[in-house]
Amino acid sequence: IEAWKTTRGSPSTKAATSGAGFAYSPKPDGSIKLPKANMPDFHGDLTAWPSFIDQFDACVHSKTSLTDSEKLFYLKGACKGEASKLVKSFQITNANYSLARDALTERYENKRAIVTALLDTLFDYPQVRVESSVELRKIHDTCRDTISALAKATCNVHQGNEVLTSHITKRLYPEHRKQRRMKQTNSASPNLP
Repeated sequence: IEAWKTTRGSPSTKAATSGAGFAYSPKPDGSIKLPKANMPDFHGDLTAWPSFIDQFDACVHSKTSLTDSEKLFYLKGACKGEASKLVKSFQITNANYSLARDALTERYENKRAIVTALLDTLFDYPQVRVESSVELRKIHDTCRDTISALAKATCNVHQGNEVLTSHITKRLYPEHRKQRRMKQTNSASPNLP
């Protein structure tokens, strides 16, 4: 052990912290163990890209205490499925981080495709077959989340409000549609659920 200490230095039992708030745990061989980053996985879903890349930028990309190879390690770890196939060939080096990130950005940062995928979420929503508060809540939550994502993608959702409302209403259980129509007869302009 004494020979090890003289050639490698004295191992510290305390974890060092960086200015970014990451805790680095020195290993006996002098290397450090990268901390786990709590980020969602990205599977290649266009509608999930804006949220994923914002979180990745906040948790990893903006941290000046991380090297580009460490950032690439986190990026590859967060990519699953189709997205993983796109970055798997990049070896973890400082030079490859920007190349891998650019490859993902080129593939997934397509506002038109994102908006189309979000609209498909609404237009392809299955019709509710049973009268259920759970099903009503699901369609409400899907609409709310999708419309919010459309607004974040700088899509003017209010411009097509009547079209979206009409389509979404058709997805409701027949009794809910009837109640909605009766309620709308007194309203000048329909609103999204």
